Amino acid sequence: MLHILTYAFLHNIIFRKMSFAVDIAVIIAMILIGVGFGFAYKQWEAGRATRMAQVILKLAAQWDSIGLKESRHKIKENAERLKQAIEEAHANNSKDLFDLVQAGNFFDTVGALVAEGFLARRIAYDLLAGPEENYYNMYKSIPEDPKYKNR
Repeated sequence: MLHILTYAFLHNIIFRKMSFAVDIAVIIAMILIGVGFGFAYKQWEAGRATRMAQVILKLAAQWDSIGLKESRHKIKENAERLKQAIEEAHANNSKDLFDLVQAGNFFDTVGALVAEGFLARRIAYDLLAGPEENYYNMYKSIPEDPKYKNR
């Protein structure tokens, strides 16, 4: 549509066969289309901000959920020997395995949300930088172990 109006406007300037009123109408139409695009962009940005707020609220609810609180408690109980506790729970097919890896999975989810642009890096850092560093230090022996490098 815009290219047709532009063509008509340029054609009119070159050949001067249209009236002045038509020139004004074409210019106004082009301005209105531009304003419409600007308005649509603002609406899109507002929707993006709303979606990010929803993601933040859901992450906060998940962090404070009973299941994740129990998981964090179980991890702290086993902090000194977390790798061994995870390996034992895995070998025994124990429910404790879920509790021991749930916080790590939570931070993996946060990382994926940041990587895909659904959560701003600055916000994730402000909300979870302290806990993330704490849990990373507890979990880091697992990804550093050569037997888990290719998994």
